[in-house]
Amino acid sequence: MAIEALVTLKSENVPAVGRERLKLLEAVAREGSISAGARAIGITYKAAWDGLDAMANLFGKPLLVSRAGGRAGGGATLTPAGHTVIEAFRRMEAEMVRVLRTVEPELAEAGVSPLDLVSGFLMKTSARNAIR
Repeated sequence: MAIEALVTLKSENVPAVGRERLKLLEAVAREGSISAGARAIGITYKAAWDGLDAMANLFGKPLLVSRAGGRAGGGATLTPAGHTVIEAFRRMEAEMVRVLRTVEPELAEAGVSPLDLVSGFLMKTSARNAIR
């Protein structure tokens, strides 16, 4: 079984930003609008707007520029900060995978699988509760 390394970024009083929100940002960039990006990943426009707002709050600057709809049509494009966030997030995930692969042999020698290690850190029992 392959173990995945996931990155979640969080700040005090700001919702967490993880892979799903990053996929939203990528979808908006690819599709050219918030509504099309939301449809592409299967969420509502409201959920997309909330997610994008949470990311802007976490990083302290807008990650996209949107244009209102109408005759000319609306749309959204990523700011340079938005592109940087995507690149940095992907690099962090890749680095976590590299670190996990580096320690796997040591864990195997000790009889510990990466799954044992990861599941030992945190087990979610519900959406709100976690047991260490």
